[in-house]
Amino acid sequence: MLPVDGGNRLGTGFLVSGRVLMTNNHVLATAAEVGGALVEFDFHLEPDGSSPRVQRFRTRPGDFFMTDEALDYTLVAVEPTNDAGDVLTDRGFIPLISSSGKAVVGERVSIIQHPGGERQQVALHDNRVVDIAGDFLHYETDTKGGSSGSTVFNIQWDLAALHHAAVGNKNEGTRISRIVEGDTAREVLEYVSFDTAVMHDAFVSECDQASSDGRLKPEDREALVAFFEQI
Repeated sequence: MLPVDGGNRLGTGFLVSGRVLMTNNHVLATAAEVGGALVEFDFHLEPDGSSPRVQRFRTRPGDFFMTDEALDYTLVAVEPTNDAGDVLTDRGFIPLISSSGKAVVGERVSIIQHPGGERQQVALHDNRVVDIAGDFLHYETDTKGGSSGSTVFNIQWDLAALHHAAVGNKNEGTRISRIVEGDTAREVLEYVSFDTAVMHDAFVSECDQASSDGRLKPEDREALVAFFEQI
């Protein structure tokens, strides 16, 4: 939510690391305006119809900010702890997977969105991918203003695209593989605020423990660690 003349500019976004939010460039375009944005979490209804407490966090573009007008994405840091004492890393995040082919023409995608700034809604039906055009996916689903910046998941619930616009009678999302194209997995992790050295040590420690417990053969442990270090 970004205060502007005459009201608020609304959009959807999601965490891609413990500190970084992804949304559209046309929702948050510059570091100067992003500094006034407020991020709201848990604006939805529970299965029993109750409303959880909404958690609000400020953006921190001075800590991290990246945007691309052509691909229509923005990545911005969010404060680690809000005024109510809520901790951002308690929320989890959706990883960016650089491989292509996560969405296939004819398969369904699912959109998690806040259309019109309303409570969170999930589009699960009438939502097949109709074509893949370079940097973008085209799909059939029900969206409207405020849905910009929504997640587009494939049938395995991998993040396939960042929803950004309606194009004619279909919707369009920027392919995640194109957003991170050209980067190694290590570089992607770094620019969404992971400490790759810490991740490496934790991964090796888990492999060592699994090997010690007999859950992982020594040769498999070596292969897994070698694979991790290559990416």
